[in-house]
Amino acid sequence: MVWLGLVAVVVVYAWLDHRSNTVVPAAFTWVEDLDTGLAQAERTNRHVLVKFYATWCPPCRILDREVFTRQDVAESLANWVPVSIDVDKQGAVAARYEISRIPVILALGADGQVLARAHGAVSPEEFIQFVRAHESKGTTGTKPAN
Repeated sequence: MVWLGLVAVVVVYAWLDHRSNTVVPAAFTWVEDLDTGLAQAERTNRHVLVKFYATWCPPCRILDREVFTRQDVAESLANWVPVSIDVDKQGAVAARYEISRIPVILALGADGQVLARAHGAVSPEEFIQFVRAHESKGTTGTKPAN
């Protein structure tokens, strides 16, 4: 009987772990190349919002599942070009912006200068507040390291 209980616990744990690893589509489309995103932002007179993440990062998956799937979050990005950077695949971009932990959200001007940064898994409300607080900023941020 104890053996059956242990099997049940393992099955439930495996199901929950699989569920947390399931990719959930965002309510908007991410650009996956920073240079493309910057060029698009310059052409359309918008800022760039960059998400630095990794596929193995639990807080990154929380953002994907609980924040980026929401329609109100998608609507808050109307004046932004959303760019998604996998730090394991694009380490040079992460190094350029001195990303040492993830997830990190950067607000960039169309010239690539950092206007603001947010660390960790934020709530949808915090994310929308971050976006709105920085969407009218000019490009007076800090230049990334080259």
